[in-house]
Amino acid sequence: MKRIFQAVCIIIFLIFSKTGLFCADISNFYSGVSSIFDIFTQKFEGETAFRSLLIPSGGRFEGLGGAFTALSNDISFFDANPAASALLKETELNVLHNSWIADSKLETVGYTQRKNHLGWGTSLRCFYIPFTEYGPLGEKKASGYYSETFLTANIAYNFFAGYDFKGISLGGNLKAGIRSMPPFSGQEEAADLDHPEKQHKNASQQNGYAVLGDFGLMIRANLAKIFYSDEPNFYFGLSLKNFGAPIRGDIPPSYISLGFAYRPVDFFLFGIDVNQGVNVANIKSSGLPYGSLGFMFSITRHFNLLTGFGIKGGNPRFTLGGEVNFSGIQISANYTLDLSSQVTNISRISVGVKLLLGQDKRDERLNTIKKLYVQALKEYNNKNYEKAIELWQEILTIDKRYDPAIEGIARAEQQLKLLEEIKKILFLD
Repeated sequence: MKRIFQAVCIIIFLIFSKTGLFCADISNFYSGVSSIFDIFTQKFEGETAFRSLLIPSGGRFEGLGGAFTALSNDISFFDANPAASALLKETELNVLHNSWIADSKLETVGYTQRKNHLGWGTSLRCFYIPFTEYGPLGEKKASGYYSETFLTANIAYNFFAGYDFKGISLGGNLKAGIRSMPPFSGQEEAADLDHPEKQHKNASQQNGYAVLGDFGLMIRANLAKIFYSDEPNFYFGLSLKNFGAPIRGDIPPSYISLGFAYRPVDFFLFGIDVNQGVNVANIKSSGLPYGSLGFMFSITRHFNLLTGFGIKGGNPRFTLGGEVNFSGIQISANYTLDLSSQVTNISRISVGVKLLLGQDKRDERLNTIKKLYVQALKEYNNKNYEKAIELWQEILTIDKRYDPAIEGIARAEQQLKLLEEIKKILFLD
């Protein structure tokens, strides 16, 4: 049954990747569909600065339509939940390119590493749009790029990590950003001839700097799990993003995200996110909540199919993407129909390459634990309970929260206690 499902998903993905739908102009159709969601229209949309922070960089966060606050299990966590760096299995380095079928681009480079339960990382992202000014006769008068660039530093720690309950991870991002406006002609001329004291702002006056912060919480556990995996199947996440002081009088694009994800079977996962914008200057102007729903299908060991749906401000967003996994490298590609970020050119493509740079000997540690656990089980089955307890205690010196070893010791001690009681009974008889 699983192989049939895998074949169907691969065929669907190949059909969509070849169809002319993705290069067609369907703006009128899409805007008609979006009118269904007018009840979600945000009255205060567009009142924030540095709005490029609301654009996903790409990767799995983009592929799941933004439903990534709880899962956050790859390096695109910088956009979703800063607590995730303490949970990633491997050291990761990625390069992401996000392009509208227009001229705007978003480039991102990120790195993250983990030492036991402490994770850290850094990310650099740059959003830019070509800026060209033409005169009344069509002559070019000025050109350059409008850009928003952010450097992010991350740190996180996972508390109370165990086998079934994977712990509570807390983390934060510190972001330093700059907004750059290219020079343009007439910037010193009067905006109103009747009121010459009113001047155009020059380019430097429209530049801006920002220092913002994120905070995140993640909880992972095994819940009603019917398949074997070292990874958990239940995820919960909370994240506060882009909080800071106003930038030249404009508030930052602050918001709160709440999400959960669940893997009922080994090849399928879904996630749900609910987000609420926060106007730090006037809470009553924060607007309506919005959300997203994402699905991930592990078709084969080397390929994951991703899809997602989101609604924000009355504008829906649909995403279809895939991940190809090789030894030590992952290539991702996503296609998004997105009216939540623009009105006319609604198509968006993101591609990325991620390098997996190892687990800092955590895999060796896990293999040692597994070998000791299997040896202890053999001793237990042979009724060598003292030896089994000794092996399980050795595991606990490596990982004091390895629940199967704790449970094994308790069972072995019960068996020893039962044998002692039996001996007493026989001796009395």
